[in-house]
Amino acid sequence: MSVDRALEAVGSWFPETEALNLGGGFPVARMPGEPRADLTRLGEYARRRFEEFAQRTGQRLIMEVEPGTLLVAGAGFLLTSVLERRKGAGRDVMEFVVVDGGMDCLLRPMLYGSSHPFSVVSAEGRLLSAEGTTACGTEFGKMVVVGVCCETGDCLTLDCRGTPVARSMARPDRGDFLVVGGAGAYGSTMSVSGYNSRLQAPEVLVGSSGDIRLCRKRQSLLQLVQNERGLEAGGNGRAFSSDRMYEALSGAAGRSPGGQLDRQLSRDSPGPDGDAPA
Repeated sequence: MSVDRALEAVGSWFPETEALNLGGGFPVARMPGEPRADLTRLGEYARRRFEEFAQRTGQRLIMEVEPGTLLVAGAGFLLTSVLERRKGAGRDVMEFVVVDGGMDCLLRPMLYGSSHPFSVVSAEGRLLSAEGTTACGTEFGKMVVVGVCCETGDCLTLDCRGTPVARSMARPDRGDFLVVGGAGAYGSTMSVSGYNSRLQAPEVLVGSSGDIRLCRKRQSLLQLVQNERGLEAGGNGRAFSSDRMYEALSGAAGRSPGGQLDRQLSRDSPGPDGDAPA
């Protein structure tokens, strides 16, 4: 709803209103060439309309906005490692880059077909390409970026119809890094970590002076299964315990110390007031 229509609705139907929230949805411009909202111009227009409304009706409103995504979307980056590069089969052969962070870390491309800028960095830390550019002497190509969740939608280069689209970038090798920009705002909270036992990624905060701090640890396998409980023995007389589940997930069958996992989970489980026991 535009500022003018919102003010008209308040004047006509809500004379007791004290604050008008104009919401968010401001264009962010994650990709080069995309429009970005001019908050100064928009703010000046809204201020004039609010002042005119107050002069006309005697009703002075508090203006509220929610520009969170505009402010922080560009401040978040998803750092992934390249696992392999491969070519598909068929007549229209596509080249794929497989990375260790797909829809389980960033769901926006699968949900909306949204585009995010890519930078390719070598294992030694040399920038090979940024969005739309390439470093001198670097092999360049068009590639589709996918994750490891074995889902059709586990792709970071989908269009609005869910079709994979090849993107231009430096051809990375195994062990190189693909940095996905524009991953701030809801990038982390919308992730589907836990799917296919994919663990929640850690988060680091880079300060203005370049200092790096860990603000969220990587999720552990124990945390992933901590709410699972052992089952009673079935018709075959065999019970399925959380220890056995741990062994199955970790590939360490026969090596998990009996009862250790249940005791660890018991210690880590919240107490009666929701706090973990000391």
